[in-house]
Amino acid sequence: MNGGRVYPHPEEVAADVRLTFTNAQAYNPPGSDVHVMALTLMELFNAKWTQVDTPSPHVIGSHVMASTLMELFDAKWTQVDTPSQ
Repeated sequence: MNGGRVYPHPEEVAADVRLTFTNAQAYNPPGSDVHVMALTLMELFNAKWTQVDTPSPHVIGSHVMASTLMELFDAKWTQVDTPSQ
């Protein structure tokens, strides 16, 4: 499993994802790009997570979590222009 975290239940995956977004909001000022993106992604994640047919408890590796999240968000990301320094 390449030393990745093992999640005994899918809800633990969701909790870690939410914690990531919560921390991004906590450690970045309101209105900053990171804070706004974290808030937006949290809302999107929560909306999409309710659509996931959560299986019975089983072991989920972190590599499976990453691929599941990409499918969940149907990754159609666009490049964000960043200001030149």
